[in-house]
Amino acid sequence: MGNQFIFGIPALAFLVVSGLAVIVVLVWTNKLSPRARALSNRLNDLTPKNFAVISSTLSNSLGTDSDFWIWFIKKLPSYDRLILLIVRSGSNQSPLQVIILCLSLYLAGIIMLMFLQFSFLIAAIAAIILGLIPIARLLLKEVNRGIKFEEQLPEALDFISRALRAGHGLSSAIIMVGEELPDPIGSEFKITSEQINFGLSFNDALSNLTNRVKSRDLNFLVTSLVIQRDTGGNLSELLNVISKTIRDRLKLKGKIRVLSSEGRLSGMILTLLPFSIGVLLYFIHPEYISQLWTTPSGQRMLMYTGVLTPVGVLWMWKIVQIKV
Repeated sequence: MGNQFIFGIPALAFLVVSGLAVIVVLVWTNKLSPRARALSNRLNDLTPKNFAVISSTLSNSLGTDSDFWIWFIKKLPSYDRLILLIVRSGSNQSPLQVIILCLSLYLAGIIMLMFLQFSFLIAAIAAIILGLIPIARLLLKEVNRGIKFEEQLPEALDFISRALRAGHGLSSAIIMVGEELPDPIGSEFKITSEQINFGLSFNDALSNLTNRVKSRDLNFLVTSLVIQRDTGGNLSELLNVISKTIRDRLKLKGKIRVLSSEGRLSGMILTLLPFSIGVLLYFIHPEYISQLWTTPSGQRMLMYTGVLTPVGVLWMWKIVQIKV
């Protein structure tokens, strides 16, 4: 282990120095240079009009004229999925900032764990998990934003229905929702209304809305609106029916969530219990618990725990997830 650690020092030093140099250059070009500041001020005054424009805006926010660098970033695996995740989470970060943050956490984790004399394999696995924290944070924000959107959707449908009965058109009703209701549904409907005003077709604007927000209820609503525009019918009554259906489904989800709360609490306790006992033993008898990371057998146990614990968490989470 000692020879492996010594031979790994030059490689780690090279990675650290190279990473710091790249970060300094990117921070300057992206945040501190005059052109980056001017571009940031201009972009703050703009509202993305559709997903393609969002992707282009985030890509161009690199603050550099290097076509090679833009080409390199766009060739990264799952780059388009990362942009979609950022848009759906409502984050102000650019894809470049997320990538830099992930790499920084990965390098910091692998250096710290190797200095604590963990094996390279365990350090690499733990560092990968640490580097995925920004992605996990965006995924959590995406889920929470989608839940909040679905909770606001029945109110928005009632708002549109009342506007239609008062004599307003559908486009005018969508504009009113964007101006009157809070985020996230207000901002998303505002973007949709601006797309329509700028000449995008109604169907394409609604399709962009379903791209920006991950919601089954929204997909059902958009499909109903597109069919209604082709076949005709009482739109106000249709929106009332959809609103009632969504409210009933949310009530059923709430009941199921209450009934499954015991399983979720059990999963949380079983997940946190090993870590809590480990911290307690570290303060009571550090020599005893330190065998986990100072001996090969203990390190193997930690590696198995790091793999099996997420599997158990996902298994328990899957049990308590009931689709409505």
